[in-house]
Amino acid sequence: MPFKRISIGAEPLQTVDDADAFVAGDMVREGADFAILPIIRCHEEKVMNWGHFEPEDLVIKSADNSYCLLGATSSWDSDYEYTETVAGIQAEYAGYTGLKGVVTSAIGSKVPAFGRLLYSILAKESSPKVYVRVCLSDENAWQKWNRVRVMCNHSPQLQVLLELDPSTEKAVDMKQWMAEPVHIVVLPESMFTKNAGGYPVLPRQHQATVAAWMDYDIAFVIQTTDAGSGLGDRIRYLRHLGQSQPERSVQNSASDEYRDILQVPLQPLMDHLESATYETFEQDEPKYAHYEEAMVRAIGDVAARLKRRIVLMVVGAGRGPLVSRALRAARRLEADVHVIALEKNPNAMVELQRKNATLWLNKVE
Repeated sequence: MPFKRISIGAEPLQTVDDADAFVAGDMVREGADFAILPIIRCHEEKVMNWGHFEPEDLVIKSADNSYCLLGATSSWDSDYEYTETVAGIQAEYAGYTGLKGVVTSAIGSKVPAFGRLLYSILAKESSPKVYVRVCLSDENAWQKWNRVRVMCNHSPQLQVLLELDPSTEKAVDMKQWMAEPVHIVVLPESMFTKNAGGYPVLPRQHQATVAAWMDYDIAFVIQTTDAGSGLGDRIRYLRHLGQSQPERSVQNSASDEYRDILQVPLQPLMDHLESATYETFEQDEPKYAHYEEAMVRAIGDVAARLKRRIVLMVVGAGRGPLVSRALRAARRLEADVHVIALEKNPNAMVELQRKNATLWLNKVE
């Protein structure tokens, strides 16, 4: 199974005047896949009074590079009536330019006001995806996030940008956050140290935290005070760290497209399932191994009591994985077992007939 390429972005903390110039220069040169840049310069009062942007107010001036940009809004932890107007205008502009999404400031002390502001943005039909910045240096980070998420009715447009805490001296247990819609993990520049060769690396406790996220389909962002000073080395280091992780199992890879997505319940009694759905089920090797062991025990019990041929029926045979396991269980016990496969899906029946002729040697009815 090939390694998945990790998406790595940059968030410059220094002033950026023109997003297009940053993308064409620093971002491309240092090997970043995307960037988080402010939508506007700090001219909020002017925007508030006029109700729109002027070209000189904007950092992200056009839609030319919208495919690789997230727009960071100005701070929300101030006068919320004032902020709601400015943030709303920024979110509308982000939707207009087709940005990948907008990034809020961190949730401050005024959580209810923050939640109301976020709800007002998400309620609009043209709302882009909103990444709420959650800083793990805040000991109440999860409680604040959960309150905001509930206030927004668990909107699927609402995602988490999780900023790690560089000051921690031990690996952080991320299980709680891995159950949340985290799509971006931010690494502050100060998390990195230099090895003996002078190249940036993560200390062991931070390596463990980052590695825990690498099995998930998320992006990483490196904050930098100077994009031209070591950002490329940090990006290359993260890619190397990703490639050095244990190879992902087939079972884990098979579930990638279903992770963190609310699925429509399957109705196999009413609908004919697709081959791809059966294939996903069949990737669960431990499940079928346990089925085989259960059949071995059941066949053994029945054979000890009944000295005649055993009929084993697989009801809902699908593409036949349980049929193969039933035949294998019978062979292991050298038992006289007649296997019947029952399936209502006519498309799957074609597969069962093919396997009976080529794999099961016509031993299945």
